[in-house]
Amino acid sequence: MREFLNREHQRASIVDDDKILMDPGQVLTNIENTMQRIDADINVHVSIAEDIATEKELMAMMGDLKMDSLLILFLVNTGMRIMKAGGYPTELVTKPLPDHYDLTALVPALTVNQRQHQIAKAIFDRRSTSPDDLTEDDIAADLDPLDLPAKIQVFIILFYMWGTKIGAMKNATGTE
Repeated sequence: MREFLNREHQRASIVDDDKILMDPGQVLTNIENTMQRIDADINVHVSIAEDIATEKELMAMMGDLKMDSLLILFLVNTGMRIMKAGGYPTELVTKPLPDHYDLTALVPALTVNQRQHQIAKAIFDRRSTSPDDLTEDDIAADLDPLDLPAKIQVFIILFYMWGTKIGAMKNATGTE
């Protein structure tokens, strides 16, 4: 409990049997801090469950609290802000992923549904090529037909897509 009350700790929830007490703001902070760590050191070990949110926390936020769009928007908009501030060439930051992009080829341990992969890529590319932050209206048609596990998978895929793009930009600019 003490960890939960400590603003310096990344814990975002307390689980008691079938109840969960959430701090959604801490999950947003965890997303941003983890993305900044990756941008600072592409080789840093990160885990969504350990560094951002557990599966139970994602289920509570995206399902019970209906914050699925918010989490996905925060992820892609924060990712773009970090890339723009990272000193990468604008043409690399705003370039969409290649048509043949396949996250599972880059991260073989990650098993993803092809439909969720396509949806995540469409959202990622939409944000990459947009001069402005995306809004709920920009992603509603993509997310509305999905059930909760599919939305969580889109979130995870987007996180990994962002990381692979950071790695590619670091490689292209020699800043790895």
